Amino acid sequence: MNQLKEICLQVRYEGTPASFVHEFFEPVTAVSCQLRARIPLLGRASLLPISLGLSRFLATGNKIRLMIALPRSPASAKTGSSAPLASSFAPPDLHSQLRSIAPDFDEKAFPDLTAFATQIEVKIVSPNQDFVLDTESPSATVGFFTDGTGASVSYQADWSLISENESQSGLTASWSWGDPQFRVRKGIEKFEALWNDSDSTLATNDIKLTLLTILLHLEQTPILLRSGVTTLQLFPHQQNAVEAWMNRNFRGVFKMCTGAGKTISALAGVHALSKQRVDASQKTPPVLISVPTRVLADQWIREIKRFGFRSVIPAYNAFEQWSQLLEPTLRSQSGDQPRFVVTTYRTLADARFVAKLKRASDSGVEALWIADEMHNLSSPRLREAMKQVGGVFPFRLGLSATPEIEGDLAATEQLLGYFGNICASYELSDGIRDGVLCPYRYYPVPAYLAPELAEKYLTLLRDIDTSRAGSAPQMNLYRETRDLVRTSGVQVARFRDLLQDLLHSSPDFHHTLIYCPPGYGTYRREVSDEIDTDVGERRLIEEVIEVLRENGLSPVSILGETSAEDRTQNLRRFADGRVNALCAIGCLDEGVDVPSIQRAIVLYSIDREKQFIQRRGRILRQPIGDQRKVAEIYDIVVLPQGSMMPAAQAEALLNKELRRYRQFAMLALNRDEADHAISAALAIATHNSQQNPQPEYA
Repeated sequence: MNQLKEICLQVRYEGTPASFVHEFFEPVTAVSCQLRARIPLLGRASLLPISLGLSRFLATGNKIRLMIALPRSPASAKTGSSAPLASSFAPPDLHSQLRSIAPDFDEKAFPDLTAFATQIEVKIVSPNQDFVLDTESPSATVGFFTDGTGASVSYQADWSLISENESQSGLTASWSWGDPQFRVRKGIEKFEALWNDSDSTLATNDIKLTLLTILLHLEQTPILLRSGVTTLQLFPHQQNAVEAWMNRNFRGVFKMCTGAGKTISALAGVHALSKQRVDASQKTPPVLISVPTRVLADQWIREIKRFGFRSVIPAYNAFEQWSQLLEPTLRSQSGDQPRFVVTTYRTLADARFVAKLKRASDSGVEALWIADEMHNLSSPRLREAMKQVGGVFPFRLGLSATPEIEGDLAATEQLLGYFGNICASYELSDGIRDGVLCPYRYYPVPAYLAPELAEKYLTLLRDIDTSRAGSAPQMNLYRETRDLVRTSGVQVARFRDLLQDLLHSSPDFHHTLIYCPPGYGTYRREVSDEIDTDVGERRLIEEVIEVLRENGLSPVSILGETSAEDRTQNLRRFADGRVNALCAIGCLDEGVDVPSIQRAIVLYSIDREKQFIQRRGRILRQPIGDQRKVAEIYDIVVLPQGSMMPAAQAEALLNKELRRYRQFAMLALNRDEADHAISAALAIATHNSQQNPQPEYA
């Protein structure tokens, strides 16, 4: 491979700077002979995309043109003009600013770089010479690699707001071949025109060598050159889980509450297995990770790369994109690092995927299967797939806060037995006690159904109670109950009143997650990658958004069909406070990490342990490095307003509906207040409606 056209490029790269070295910069710099780049001098992160792969690029005698775009001064920003370059930013001042960006670097640690002076040219661009290539962000670093044939690859990276050691970041690439709009060629032409502009100033040799030294220093930062996995300080419960899994011959289930770090625990387990195999001069097993949604698959890939593992392929998009890569990846067991395949349960149930796993098994492949949110494997199609591919997975690890299949003991026993039964358990109460999850205050908010709906609601609960657990009739009754509650409108009406109360008591309304009514797709029961939404759901979430806007708030929403790019952008805007509220349905129930939540309003939770536990664990995630968070949870509890049933019968039925609300109240900082609110609501819901027909809420 000696041409850019021979590299398999992606339009969008997600991960950390460490992952971009292997995925983009190493292959591109290996075949390029020239680099043109524009750097906005905004700090360390703006220099980082230039440093990646720089030493290898210089060592082969290649040419570099760097254009430093100076920041606009406050005075020029106000007037819209710019002072002459010499007076606004003299070269000595630029030299000082460069050194301030990386104060920890030691020039003495680098050899004499004078020999590279002829390979690198640096020009300084004044603030009135904005250069942007198809991006709205003037803080983006823009680069163009060109090979000996004249083919070019451009990239854009805006990392001005992230830490290169921790946060996820993105890089967008384009290439000159197959480009009918000539975007890359026009970008290079624009670069050259600005380079030749009379206002551009060549940097002094001193500044040039200082810049080069800093760039090479950034390249040699440990996070960028680490070849092994990241060294992490595991929590005791994570370390204990990994050791228990190892002691069971690398089989078992981690039953950990949401937010307890199942992903990191699993990757630590992968590292432990790989190390043991390498120490024993055995092959490193490949790893298959299965998840319920594409969103969660994307998140896993980022975590794998952040952990320090290098080789991972996504196998959950179009068949053509992974079909030729799956078997070679599984069969390649060389080196001290495993290869990863990340897929969704929908793809896992595909006969073509199963056939490839079976062929890998026939060729002697021994792999590790990590099943995230493993309760999704309870569907008939997936259980059949499990039977067929068992031979390729001598190593197995299941992950879930709720591995038991509610109402189906046989399915639970089969699933747990397949993975090796629960070897580590960490409950919500453990997480709060240890500070892994944040403490919280819990406010049950009753919303009462109109009398005619109340009677039907209680009748449905009675029929559910007397039907066979897990049967089709019972599932239909659950669905009818959810439809009744969803179409009643009481959740949005009660939310409107609650919002007024919250704005009155806390005008600074921010970082609030609003869970709207749950989905009705095939996600929980079968094999869908995403949660489907119907017209009624969309209408309700739109009503909630309208209520927020009527009160002067700025919300965003995330649905099952929200694109990955929009989802990431919305979560980022929510985290940094640019929007007040995030509205979502079931697509945030599993796996998605949103530690910035300070307050949550749950409009309605179905009576299912899985969703109940997943949602509350999501809300209690601790922000990194901040143990001060105390969450507020407002749970809108839909109840009847009185009953024609005998009070004892109505109370028995409703107590089953309220059992998890009581359970969550028990762990709250305001336990007594929350429990009293539930008891008071239950008393209103079970009184005889003939004696007092007036509902508290219509």
